Amino acid sequence: MFFKGICPKPPWNTHLCLMSQPNSVRTHDALFKHLFSDLGRVREYFEVYLPIELCSRVDWDSLQREDGTFVDDTLKASYTDLVFSVRLKDQTEVYLCLLLEHKSHPDKNTPFQLLYYISGSLWREAQNGQTPRLVVPVVFYHGEEPWEYKPIVKHFGHLPEDILCYLSKFEYAFHNLQKNPDEQILAAFRNHLLISALLTLKHSFDEAYLQNQAVFLLESAVDDDGNYFKALFVYFFNRIKNEENMTKVLEQLSNEVQAEAMSVLDLYEKRGIQKGEQIGIRHKSYLACRNMILKGFDDKVISEVLEVEESFVQQVRAEINNMG
Repeated sequence: MFFKGICPKPPWNTHLCLMSQPNSVRTHDALFKHLFSDLGRVREYFEVYLPIELCSRVDWDSLQREDGTFVDDTLKASYTDLVFSVRLKDQTEVYLCLLLEHKSHPDKNTPFQLLYYISGSLWREAQNGQTPRLVVPVVFYHGEEPWEYKPIVKHFGHLPEDILCYLSKFEYAFHNLQKNPDEQILAAFRNHLLISALLTLKHSFDEAYLQNQAVFLLESAVDDDGNYFKALFVYFFNRIKNEENMTKVLEQLSNEVQAEAMSVLDLYEKRGIQKGEQIGIRHKSYLACRNMILKGFDDKVISEVLEVEESFVQQVRAEINNMG
């Protein structure tokens, strides 16, 4: 059970400048990639959701993020992946591949896509003269519709059992976030940011829940260095549909979190009080971009979080340098 925090009404008058709704796939991607950019959060996630027989064999101190992706043009409309390497306790290396499922509806063809994904990664290693490593796909699904795990062999139930030996058999870990009760998520993880992000993803289709639990979800969105997790702020507010609801959410938050949300997301225009002039925003994303540059974020991170082209970030950076 969550308890909504009680915050005084903020001492300012606002007019929210609504961001145009970005492509939902890109929004999911940004949160997904930033959330699992930290190996501590990755390890905790895998330890909770991987099968126990696999977890018990892994030397978690060997966990590393691998550059690149196994998703090619055929799969990129359906998946984003993060690839990690890890050694088993017998020193065998394997890949743990965390895949974000982009489909808005369950897809019976997913096992065939995963077979393509696995065989593609093995083929690339074979072509490069490398010893092929086992690929363990972990499919992360948080869509609204129910979806049950189904191995590839279930698609061939019409065949006699004695010829199924010719089928390419493999398993994949299927994490359907919607099937995890909130209490289970709260109990399973130590990392508050991971809890906040998973609950936000799980309830991303339930705007009433997000509004009611905004204090818990956003005040908990702090990384291990004590910084607010900007990718979650962007994702959260893009799930709120109108200006009135955004105002209600902001009014619940502490002054510090309000300021963080507004500086990162560029959600509001401050009404001028001198001579009745309004202080406008020159560009929908300009102020947020400028603030992130001044706080030391690199161009790639700003581009992904604000969903703008890196060339735009570079232009803003150049303008700042010229002014300095």
